[in-house]
Amino acid sequence: MSYGGLGFYTYGYGINYAMNQGSLVNTIRSAGIPGSVATYLLCGDTNDIPTIHNEHTGPSDGVVFIASCTDTTGIGSVAGNVVMNGLNHLKLGWAEAAMAQINAWLQ
Repeated sequence: MSYGGLGFYTYGYGINYAMNQGSLVNTIRSAGIPGSVATYLLCGDTNDIPTIHNEHTGPSDGVVFIASCTDTTGIGSVAGNVVMNGLNHLKLGWAEAAMAQINAWLQ
């Protein structure tokens, strides 16, 4: 079953169609980020975002698996790689602890 179709604002061909297009993951990883670009990875560890079906099949921030967020494949210069305790994907954008970490990286 593909679950495609017309939504209230959107239209989708379904998961089977998307899967048949192939994965972009290896393409993106092999393209890489040059070592001259400092890259920072900020991840959460709490999958509790209200009103959405949180990613719960493995450790995640509710949207992104921690293993994916912390993966450094293809990154030439990892300047920071932090998992924030108690923060979900949305809170990474405004929680004081996340802002303090970003500020520390920018100093």
